[in-house]
Amino acid sequence: MNKNCFSLRRCWSLLKGDLQSSRLDILLLVGAIFLVILAVALFSVLTPSITYSQIPDLSISSAEIAALSAMGNMGLAVNVAEVVIFSRVFANMSTRSGEISYLMLPATNSEKWLSRVVYVLLVGFVLILFVYYLAVLFCGLLGWMFSFESLSLLPKMAFDSTYVANLFHFQIPRFVTLVNSTTQFFIVAAFVLGGTWFRRLPWLYTALILLGTFFVVCITGAFGIGYYFLHHAGGNQEFIDAVTAHNINAMFACLTPLFYVCSAVLLVLGIVMLWLSYRLFCHRQLQSQRIIVLKS
Repeated sequence: MNKNCFSLRRCWSLLKGDLQSSRLDILLLVGAIFLVILAVALFSVLTPSITYSQIPDLSISSAEIAALSAMGNMGLAVNVAEVVIFSRVFANMSTRSGEISYLMLPATNSEKWLSRVVYVLLVGFVLILFVYYLAVLFCGLLGWMFSFESLSLLPKMAFDSTYVANLFHFQIPRFVTLVNSTTQFFIVAAFVLGGTWFRRLPWLYTALILLGTFFVVCITGAFGIGYYFLHHAGGNQEFIDAVTAHNINAMFACLTPLFYVCSAVLLVLGIVMLWLSYRLFCHRQLQSQRIIVLKS
């Protein structure tokens, strides 16, 4: 077999080796995240947010408000855990000796890079998502055992998206799945790139860059949208009427083309970021080879 060609078998061997060598760390991580999610859920239902009750034409119970608050906080905790894991895509190369040892393995650059990306996807997305739903079911069990309504509502909200939509009296648009998928893909690509570029605290530096970029884009977009509606109010009366009437369904209908464009942009940016991550990884391979040559 030509060692310069991509081999799925070698890639799987690298992935399996990483999973086996890190199995104890993965188990500890899973247990810690489960306890964190559970603690966040319990704290949230005991100190519910009043934000949802301030939405016009919305009448929901205090238990539903507490459950919505818990769902939001649990989702935030899961997202933080995921991006930290994604950014540790090359944590095994954080030291010079670890970097040289990994880069000198008898495998191609594409096999090494892909095996690490799949590794963080399995741990940071599949496994963390499983832990999240497991924690939700456990919260539902606690709510059923102790007659705690807000906890018993969590499984219904997590597994039935239409339930939450009905609380806010709007229909879930068809493009929501597309937007969610492209956004998740972009986040994975961004933190994989950050984990390839930064050797120390990659999640922090990547998050700061993304937050700064998001702030600039939001400010620029707000001025652009405001200017557009100010000078083209007649052609956008439907959207203005929807905002005035607090009609969420009509607002989503007017903004559907914008969401499709944003999804396409996020998809392209994600692909470019993954390509840059691979190129940076190949560059580190060349640097490692030069160091070994100089030492010899």
